[in-house]
Amino acid sequence: MPQEPKSPAVIAFENEKAKTVSEEHNEFQEGLEDTFPASDSVSMSTTVISPGSPAAHPSAASTVPAPLVDQALQTVRIRERQTTFAEDELAALKEELLSLQARVETAGIDLKDKAVNQLQDGVERSRSIIRQRPWQAMAAAGIVGFLFGISR
Repeated sequence: MPQEPKSPAVIAFENEKAKTVSEEHNEFQEGLEDTFPASDSVSMSTTVISPGSPAAHPSAASTVPAPLVDQALQTVRIRERQTTFAEDELAALKEELLSLQARVETAGIDLKDKAVNQLQDGVERSRSIIRQRPWQAMAAAGIVGFLFGISR
């Protein structure tokens, strides 16, 4: 059974999904590589430092960057945007599908009305011809009946 070709909207959605998954994986992998030498992995929790501890007053000579919390937060925000993007894309596809459904229904109704009108016009023309030439119509009906009878 042959598959129907994909619509441009479906193709665009699949391409965007593959691109975002790839970007998300790259950002995640990069974040892991940047935090690899550290003893703890990136965490969303916060640590409370008491004011008297030495950690509360870092030395001015310290050039160690923060443990990439900003990158982790940025990655979380990107994921949230991607989820929103996917939801928006699905909503747009659903709206397009409903629009197509309405147009197909309208086209089907128009086509049915056109066929009924053509059939009624054909019946009227046939009646008109039969009224104008009744003997010829009876002869034609007799010939058709005879041919139908001998073919069975």
